Amino acid sequence: MLQQAPLPALVGEQPYPHHMWRADARRFDSLLSAFAALAGGASSEAVLRELERRGRSAEKKLERIKAELARATAAEQATRERADVLIAYATTVTRGVSRVVLPGFAGGQVVIDLDARLSAVENAQALYAEARKQERARKRLPALIEQTEREASRLHALSEQARRGELSAADLKDIATGP
Repeated sequence: MLQQAPLPALVGEQPYPHHMWRADARRFDSLLSAFAALAGGASSEAVLRELERRGRSAEKKLERIKAELARATAAEQATRERADVLIAYATTVTRGVSRVVLPGFAGGQVVIDLDARLSAVENAQALYAEARKQERARKRLPALIEQTEREASRLHALSEQARRGELSAADLKDIATGP
């Protein structure tokens, strides 16, 4: 006598290829259907599309952060250079002016906007404070780049696993609840 093979099932939060003779098992036509139900009904194609979308988003974020690092470095150097030039020529700057053009150390002219209420030295101190603020912000960017690179790598690895059909129930649940 021929018996029909048991159907795959979810027993609690775990998909199995067999219902394990449990009354609380939810039966499915295929093991992939059981995994999809565990992930909130998402199909494997939908999971792959979502992973690829998140991967593209992480890559774009990485590009933006790297560009911001380049801009932040240049801005910090320019601010510090303006402060250095202002300190060097502080005795030639009249209090009460809002803009001054001074010779730069590398040649050429350096235009510096000033607070007319402050002296040249006080304006330079304000520029140094701004440069320190820019430096602190710039120093945080490499860690953010590293974190984003890790996330992009993780998403790429999950995409590859999804293509091979090797995602675990925990992976599917993480994908379903992720950003």
